[in-house]
Amino acid sequence: MKSVRGVSRLAILSILLGGCVACVVASSRPLGVAGHWRIVSYSISPDGQLFTEGVQCVRCQRAVSKIVVRDVWRPNAEVRTVRSSGGLSAAKWLNNNVIAYVRQGRKSEIEELNVRTGRSATIFQSRHAVLLAAWESNRRLLAYTYSVGWRWGTRVSVRMRDVYSALHYLEPEWARQSITHVGVIRLPKRIGASGTKVSVKMDSFVIPPQLIWRNGELLAVVPSDKSYRSRLFNLLTGARVDRAMPLFSVEAVAVSGSGKIAVASTRVWRDRSVPMAGWNGTKRVYVLGSGVGAREIRAASRGDYLIGVTGLRWIGRQDLLVQMIGSRGLGGADRWWLKEVNTRTDRVIGSFRWPNGDLGGVGTPCKFDSRGNVGLCVAQTMNRPPELVRIELNERSMTPIAKMNPREQPLSLKFTKIQIRNRFGDVSTGFLVLPSAAKTHPVPLAVMAYGFTEAYSKDAQWITSYPVSKLVGAGIAVCMVTWAHIPGFKSSRSSGELLAMRSDVSTLESVPGAVRRRGVKISRAMIMGWSFGGLFAAHVIEDDPEYVAAQIGDPADWTVAGYALGNEYWRNISRWGLGGPPIGNAIRNYVAMDPVGSGRRPLGPVLLEFVSQNPAVGQLFEEWRAVGANVEAFVYRRSVHWLNVPAEARISRLRNLYWAELNLLGPKSVTDRQLRSVDLKAPRAGWWNSMNFRDRLSGP
Repeated sequence: MKSVRGVSRLAILSILLGGCVACVVASSRPLGVAGHWRIVSYSISPDGQLFTEGVQCVRCQRAVSKIVVRDVWRPNAEVRTVRSSGGLSAAKWLNNNVIAYVRQGRKSEIEELNVRTGRSATIFQSRHAVLLAAWESNRRLLAYTYSVGWRWGTRVSVRMRDVYSALHYLEPEWARQSITHVGVIRLPKRIGASGTKVSVKMDSFVIPPQLIWRNGELLAVVPSDKSYRSRLFNLLTGARVDRAMPLFSVEAVAVSGSGKIAVASTRVWRDRSVPMAGWNGTKRVYVLGSGVGAREIRAASRGDYLIGVTGLRWIGRQDLLVQMIGSRGLGGADRWWLKEVNTRTDRVIGSFRWPNGDLGGVGTPCKFDSRGNVGLCVAQTMNRPPELVRIELNERSMTPIAKMNPREQPLSLKFTKIQIRNRFGDVSTGFLVLPSAAKTHPVPLAVMAYGFTEAYSKDAQWITSYPVSKLVGAGIAVCMVTWAHIPGFKSSRSSGELLAMRSDVSTLESVPGAVRRRGVKISRAMIMGWSFGGLFAAHVIEDDPEYVAAQIGDPADWTVAGYALGNEYWRNISRWGLGGPPIGNAIRNYVAMDPVGSGRRPLGPVLLEFVSQNPAVGQLFEEWRAVGANVEAFVYRRSVHWLNVPAEARISRLRNLYWAELNLLGPKSVTDRQLRSVDLKAPRAGWWNSMNFRDRLSGP
C-alpha cells in the first residue's frame, strides 16, 4: 500500500495544474436522478462500494423525498429507491448493508433498513425532531440530538467584560436559543426489535456540541458559554477528557483508529488590558495528546491563507485529510480543497483541487469509506453546476459520477481572470465577463465586490442579487473582484492595521485601469457591493470620481463594529484588518472605516438596499441625505440578509439591473413600466426620487 501510494502521489501535480489526466469528463447526459429531483445529501458505505443519495422533488405539490442507493464504481448501473416519503433525513450507514435514517412527521421515528433485502423496522420514536449524530459499530450505539425551545422567562446574565461578550449574551436572539439534548440508543442485532436507551450524564447544552465516538466513549466537543473555550467531555461518564486543551472554538473533529483526536480550531487571542477579550486567533489544525494538550500540525495551513475547515478524516494511523477553504498564494480567489498531511512528520503528502473551482464546501462535506481510500465530494466551478465526484486517494483521481440537479445546465459565459494590483502593491484576482460589443467599441463596466469562492449560481454569481448574465446581455461588462491577501500581515494594536481595509478599497479603485490594460475600452463604470463588499463600495463612491454610481446592498450590521461582533469568520477579518476588537486603541481604526464618518458624501447616485430591522443602515442613509447625497433607499420588510426569499430576490435582481442600465446606458434604457414593476419611480431630471425613509420603516 505504501509503495503504491508513494508512486501515485506524483499524479497530484496534474491536479494542481488543472490538467488532472486521471479525471473523467462527465458526459452530456445527466447522471443523477432524472426528472425534477435533486440530491440534497449523500453518504458512502464503509467498504466504499455503495452510496446513498437523499433526493427531493423540486416541483412536487407536496414535500416528497427519497433515499436512493447506487454503486460507487458503476454510477450508470441500477438505481434503487429504497425509501420514498415525506420528511426523510440523511441516511447513515451502520454497516455495509444497513442504513439508519429519521422519518419526520408528527413524531420522529428512527428506522433501520437493509438495502439488499429491503427489510426495515422502526427502532426508536421521539416527540422531538431528531438528528442522527454519531454511530459506534462495536457496541452498536447510536447517538442523536434534538432541541426544545428555551423557556420564556429564563434570563441569561453575565458580567460585562468587553463589547464582544456584551453583545453575545445580551442581544435578544440569545434569549430565544433552543436547548440541545443528546440521547443514545443501543441498536438490536437483528432488524425488528426496538432499541434501548442508554444513560447520558450530560444531556443538555445551550450551544450544540459536536459528537464523536472514541473506543466506546461518546465524546462531546462543548463550546463553553462563559469562557469561549471548547471542552471535551465523555457523555457516558460525565468526566472531562481534556485538561489543558489550548483551543478557542472547534470547527471540525475526527478520531483515528488508535484514539488520537484531530481538531481544527483557533487559539485564544487575549487583550492584556481586558480580563477576557473573547477574540479568535488564526485557524489551526491540532492533534490532541493524552489529555495534556495539543500539538499543532503546521503543514495543514503552511503556505495557504486558511479561512475555515469543515472536515477532517484520518487515513491510517498518521495521515490526516483536511477539507478547507482559503487562498493559496497572493490574489487568488477563495476555494475549497482537500489537503493530506502526515501528522508524525508534519509534512504535506498531497492536495486535491477541482480545476478552476471548488471541491467540497459548507453543507457539502466530503464523505469517505472506513479505510479512507474512496470518498464522495461535491465539485463546482463558476459556470458549471455542482456534481458529485468520486475521489480515489490511492490513484489520485477524481471522477464525476452524478449531477446534483440534472436540470441545471452550464452557463455560456466565459470568465477571464485578470490580475489587479492596487496602490499598496497588493495583488487580487478579477473575473471579467465581456459583452460581444466590447470587440468593436467602448462598453460600460460594472465592478462587483466579490471576495468569496468560485461557486456556481444560475446567474453566474454566488449571491442572488447580482444578475451577471443579464448585465452582460444588456451590453455591460462585469468584473467580479476578490480581496487582496496581504503577505506577512501581523496582528498588532497600531493604526497601521488600517492598511488591510484601505488595501481592499484601493483594489476596487484599481479595477477600471486593470480592465483597460487588457485592451478593453470603458465608457463609464459603476461599483456594486453587498454585505462586506458594500462597506468598501461606500468608500469607493466617496473617493473615486471614475465611478459614476454605486449599488450597495444590506450588510448584516452596517456599522464596522457590527462585523467585529459577528460570527467567527468576520471577527477574524476585523482582527486582521483593524487590529482587534472594537476596544482600546483599535477603536480609532473602526471610526476611520465608518462611511460618512468625516462628513464626506458620494460622488454619484447610490442605490441602497437594506432590511427594515437594520437601523444602522437607516442611520447611514439619513447621514448621506444630510450632506446632500443622491441616495435612493429600498427597505425590505422581511428579516432576510441574503435575500433568499424568491420574490424579494427577483425584485432585487431587477432593481440592480435597471439601476445599472440607467446610470451606465442612459435613462432611455429603462422604461417607467419597468421601474414600476419593481416599486421604483422614474427619476426627475435624470436622477432618482428619494422615497420617504421613515414611512417605509413604519409600513406593514
